Amino acid sequence: MSLLSVMVGLFLGALVMSAALRLVSELRRQGLVAQRQLQRMEEAEGLLDRLEKDLRRSGFCAAPCRRPAPPVQIAAMRGEPDGSCVLLAYDLDGDGAVEEAERFGWRLRQGALEARRSATLCDGSGWERVSDERRWRVESLRIVRRAATFHLTLSLAERRYPDTPLVLRQWLSAPNLARNAAP
Repeated sequence: MSLLSVMVGLFLGALVMSAALRLVSELRRQGLVAQRQLQRMEEAEGLLDRLEKDLRRSGFCAAPCRRPAPPVQIAAMRGEPDGSCVLLAYDLDGDGAVEEAERFGWRLRQGALEARRSATLCDGSGWERVSDERRWRVESLRIVRRAATFHLTLSLAERRYPDTPLVLRQWLSAPNLARNAAP
């Protein structure tokens, strides 16, 4: 075995190792990107799920219903786009009457998603932020109602990656509204 063949063998081995290290590095980077995207999706879907849960329950009143829920109102807070606030109610405790504390609201305000119990107006105070404002900027919330069906669109972006917004769209039915008169 000559010195030249040893040198060629070492060179080829180093070349293969270099390519393998690049491949492992790229696979690790892609894995981290996929993990971050999955975490983003899970957190964003968690926000949307909370809103969906209230919308699906809207209009419910246990029988015999003595005090029904007021109609669902879709509006906006001053300075925000139309359809970015929803006020709804349902008989949470099943006593056949929708009380003041069983009214709920969801709204977009200054880049955050907010919720409130005992909500009767989209404006005013007492709203709590449900989106993490340090991590997310909610670009838009749009709620459209057609009879007992809602179409939700939630667009948000991570503060660290504002150029890659995440847009979630969801159609859902509110069976309790179908039982009541349509708006």
